[in-house]
Amino acid sequence: SVCTPSRRSERRESVQTEESETTTRIFSANCNEHEIFSMADMESELTFSGKATCEVYEKTFQFNPDLNAKRGHVLTVSEASGKSYLSFRVYEFTLDDNGTVDKSILRPGDIVGAHTWFAPTTGIWVDFKRDGNNADDEDFEFTFTATISDTPTNHHCPYPFVDLEPNKAIVLEDTLIEYYCDAKITAPPGFDVRIDHIKDTGDDNDLLVKVLDDDRNELEVLESFPVNELLPGANPILLDISNRGKASHQVEIQVSAVELNCTCGPREYIFNSGGTTGPVFFQSPDYPHAHCRMISCATTFSLTTELRSKYKIIVDRFDKLEHGTIEITDGPNGISTLNEIMTRSFTFESPYVTLMYLPSGKRYEDVFSIEVELIERQDGCDCPPQLAIDVQIDFEIPAHCKKVDCMYEVPQFDDNTVNYFIKRDLTNDYIGSRRTGATSDRFSYESGAGTFDFDPWADKSERVIMRFHREE
Repeated sequence: SVCTPSRRSERRESVQTEESETTTRIFSANCNEHEIFSMADMESELTFSGKATCEVYEKTFQFNPDLNAKRGHVLTVSEASGKSYLSFRVYEFTLDDNGTVDKSILRPGDIVGAHTWFAPTTGIWVDFKRDGNNADDEDFEFTFTATISDTPTNHHCPYPFVDLEPNKAIVLEDTLIEYYCDAKITAPPGFDVRIDHIKDTGDDNDLLVKVLDDDRNELEVLESFPVNELLPGANPILLDISNRGKASHQVEIQVSAVELNCTCGPREYIFNSGGTTGPVFFQSPDYPHAHCRMISCATTFSLTTELRSKYKIIVDRFDKLEHGTIEITDGPNGISTLNEIMTRSFTFESPYVTLMYLPSGKRYEDVFSIEVELIERQDGCDCPPQLAIDVQIDFEIPAHCKKVDCMYEVPQFDDNTVNYFIKRDLTNDYIGSRRTGATSDRFSYESGAGTFDFDPWADKSERVIMRFHREE
């Protein structure tokens, strides 16, 4: 294969020095050729030509980014012949400190005459492949001619900085996107930026809008328009808008500030003789909206002394959480469970039950509303207290008892195995296990018998939580 770039040949022979000069290397093995160049030393026009001499053939050109560049680059392809038998792809990529390439495809197929914008810190990767088709033919020639040029300044974006006011939308209208445009949009403290809509007059699907936070972490990638009522989950946000096609795009963007009401509910709720037995709710901040971020809320539900002999607390089931867990702590007993989901209701012998939401995501929290109420105690239906467990624990729940949950923490024994079983009723009674610190609804709720095995390497302080559960 022959490659002839329209640059001075000595650039292809230069090596990496301590002064970080341009690096160009050529690899060739088994009909796979890979050339590496530096974007910092490229001339405007690039012409590559060669022959696909093997049934399976790949030719790659890697243009490493210039990390000191202040402006991005535009790749404009004027010719790419040979596409009838070669696949043709353009990628952007980044390099980490170890030289590892992380690339993502930008434009498959025919882009002749189009231009593609690259950020200053991303490189350009051009790839030709022959997959073995047309094996009887030989020496398929290909030609790739393009220019790499600096992007113009940001004068195409008339609104590079936007400061929002409460209860007032701003329309960024008649924004002409020829290459790229970026804008930083800031809402007042206590507000988030909302994208009310993005409208694009083009119909070629070549407009790309990346929504970033202030640290340039990617929040959303928008390729289909119009877009309406989008809360990216950051303040400020950066709109990185690029045109990957041949024609200019006329874009209208409307943004506004949405007020956040992200205060938690009360720290304590006391059921008393003069109030209701429920239900009351443990809810996400500003329920049912989903724009609050990284807020941990906790409420302790308790019974006054005069109600403790008559009622106990029941927490209703809830659906799976995507961005956090609910920690439920059983008052004086100190048994805590982490729950991404709870498939059955949960009753508590303790007069104090604390629910705490622990977020794990970086953006929005979960939206949840969990019912907490009181149910009447039944004579003879209280759970036996947690005792020091040596080898075995036995207890009996009378047949007339309904909605009963008894929880016990069991330590590791010498053989690292806990066996459990129900002797009589196999239709209404369930028993299950989960390890302390587990974050999902791991109770098996199997009737009959079961076994929990500790890992041989488990920390000796780790315990298993056994839960007996009776339905109606």
